[in-house]
Amino acid sequence: MPEQDKKTGRFITGNNGGGRPKGSRNRLSEDFLRALHEDFQENGVEAIRRVRLERPQDYIKVIAGLLPKEMDLNINRYDDISDNQLRQEFIHAVTEARTLGIDIGVGSVAGEDQEGEGNAPAATVPGHGTA
Repeated sequence: MPEQDKKTGRFITGNNGGGRPKGSRNRLSEDFLRALHEDFQENGVEAIRRVRLERPQDYIKVIAGLLPKEMDLNINRYDDISDNQLRQEFIHAVTEARTLGIDIGVGSVAGEDQEGEGNAPAATVPGHGTA
């Protein structure tokens, strides 16, 4: 019988007796995944379609299970910049568009000449007052 700690009942480190054979868990996992892959190749698309139609709640659970637990959905890169910085970005974009010959439908942009000065007045967008 393998040697155990008399207090805790745990097997002593270096003990070669008992336990699963080395690599058996990996072999089982590989066999299972191979069989699952083969089954999915034959039936996967149809099974997904059937679950979506017959058990939509389970379909949604599977999708939710595949998504990360936390997602950063902040897609607005302008949330953390000041109004003045935003104004400068806008003026720069309008200037670049005009340089490329693109008319983006913006009238005069107040402060275009002051782009790098940091205190340009508000940009004027026709029909919208100031930005």
